[in-house]
Amino acid sequence: MKLAKRMRAEGATEVIYHDGETVYEGGRSSLLIVQQGTLVTAQAGVLPGITRKHLLEVARSILPIQERPITLSELYSADEVLLTGATRQVMPITQIEDKMVADGKVGPYSQQLMKAFQEHLEAYLNRRAVLR
Repeated sequence: MKLAKRMRAEGATEVIYHDGETVYEGGRSSLLIVQQGTLVTAQAGVLPGITRKHLLEVARSILPIQERPITLSELYSADEVLLTGATRQVMPITQIEDKMVADGKVGPYSQQLMKAFQEHLEAYLNRRAVLR
């Protein structure tokens, strides 16, 4: 409750859980970072989100993927940061607290991943409609 109040007061999109060293996930989303051309996401200690699962499927053709713990320092120094979730789909993050992510703009991998995910989602929904 305390974090939700702070989140609203600061106009934040999400609260990210960490233990001071390792970053896990958001309150309602999965967290991914792009670091030196590699997509990194936690494998253990997080819920296996369906949107994250589908993003990882489409991301494999765009950039290498590492499923491993993400450190807090990696989050703050990431080239790009993304959240995934049922209502957010794929959402780039350009600021964490008072620190800009890279140059504060949506990065090129985030743009590619959002586009590829949207195409994947549309194809998936079209296949589902045909099967009915």
